[in-house]
Amino acid sequence: MDLEPKWSEVTTVFGGTFDPPHLSHRQTVEGLLKHPGVGQVIIVPSGVPPLKKTNTSLKHRKAMIEICFKPLLGPKVTYDWSEFYQAELSPTTATTSYDTLSRLAEKYSSLACAIGIDQLALLPKWKHFPEVLDLCHWIIIERKPHTREGAVRLLKEFERNNWLVDVDTAFKVVATPALEQSSTEIRKSGTSTGIPELDHYLSENKLYQKNQA
Repeated sequence: MDLEPKWSEVTTVFGGTFDPPHLSHRQTVEGLLKHPGVGQVIIVPSGVPPLKKTNTSLKHRKAMIEICFKPLLGPKVTYDWSEFYQAELSPTTATTSYDTLSRLAEKYSSLACAIGIDQLALLPKWKHFPEVLDLCHWIIIERKPHTREGAVRLLKEFERNNWLVDVDTAFKVVATPALEQSSTEIRKSGTSTGIPELDHYLSENKLYQKNQA
């Protein structure tokens, strides 16, 4: 991708294991609609991610995701459950972002993928890297406290390795109102998701309690 798009015409993929989702995920989607002002956000939950394991069933993750993002659903925010459907059919077969982005790039004329700093660092491990970079535009999500410095450092490394033709147009770092929450920390220590209905679901179904000290 060598030109910055007209963001109001861009469909943006926001994926993740969401295990569990939390308020920062919701705030990120809200932020993307305001800055850079994308036209649509498609939430794409990972089925069987190749680089990490999931801790809860597809059934529980689907329920949690629906609770988290329910207030935002509408013409500009939708789901794509394709990776979940694949995981149901083949629970041991990894679902990769390369395959998902390839499919969506055929459907949408202008596509972007929004990722956090943690996923930016893992990009070189993705299937078909660096070819995957050419499938869409890329939005790096800057959360509070600000993480721009880390993003800039990683992108300069990409440039030094000749993975990008033009780092300034291939990737856009955007600030969002999202706080820096961690699904890992919620699983380990039982901290709040920031969404009361979601906290209630976790408690009611005794999710992650075995992981807490």
